[in-house]
Amino acid sequence: MFDQRGYFLIEPETLSEEELIQLALELEVDDVSTEGGYELFTSPSDYLRVKEALAERQVPVATAELAMLPRSYVDVPQDKAGQVLAIVEALEDHDDVQHVWSNVNVDESLVEASAH
Repeated sequence: MFDQRGYFLIEPETLSEEELIQLALELEVDDVSTEGGYELFTSPSDYLRVKEALAERQVPVATAELAMLPRSYVDVPQDKAGQVLAIVEALEDHDDVQHVWSNVNVDESLVEASAH
């Protein structure tokens, strides 16, 4: 259900989209996304190489991690969203849990409402 990938989030204000594409080509990353920020994806074996190359180029990286990215997403019905978000929050708050990876797709307004 999940693939381990190197994941880098770069704030859009730091580079133009053209500069991002050029950077991605130079670093030979696996994939690039420009939705909701600039994202670069690598294989786990290329993660450290790309991380070091970004540091050498002084590209400010908001997030850099080996992540478990879902292959597909599951839409959560509105009447169940609160329960799902409560479970995820409980897992995140547990002392023995380091990361929670999820493939749920919950309406953003419901996520914001549950955060308050």
